[in-house]
Amino acid sequence: MSSHHQALEQIMRQCAQSRTYTRRVQVINEIAMKALGMTAGQRHEEHLSIMTRIGDEPAKQAYLARRARAAEKAAAAGATDTESEEA
Repeated sequence: MSSHHQALEQIMRQCAQSRTYTRRVQVINEIAMKALGMTAGQRHEEHLSIMTRIGDEPAKQAYLARRARAAEKAAAAGATDTESEEA
């Protein structure tokens, strides 16, 4: 029960921060998939599958852009961490 409670609280917090209905649905799906134990790759494929199935190309492009920005930030943070370790 507590895992469901935590997931529901997280959904409420994340949805409150989302500006569009489509993004809220993605947030709900993401949290549900994490709660089900899906890997990041499985969640990514599922998001793409959903957006392709419903034909929401603008949402799909926005999702891919968010993923690219997150990857860039992670790469930059990794480079910064590596540089600080070498010093």
